[in-house]
Amino acid sequence: LAKTKDPILEPQEKYETNGFFGNVVFHVLLRNDNKVIIYYGAADDKICRADFELDDLFAAMEYFDV
Repeated sequence: LAKTKDPILEPQEKYETNGFFGNVVFHVLLRNDNKVIIYYGAADDKICRADFELDDLFAAMEYFDV
């Protein structure tokens, strides 16, 4: 079990923070080889995309004993 210390995706841009549901992002996660592709709704009225390398996400994770 692991998670990143900080969010990998959070609203920052004006188009993400202003809208019907401002300051939130709704996401769909896809994986393609070593790349993670996140399509997300910004402020509930726009669709955006963010790409991450899977190795970078694993490096940012903190692991816990369960």
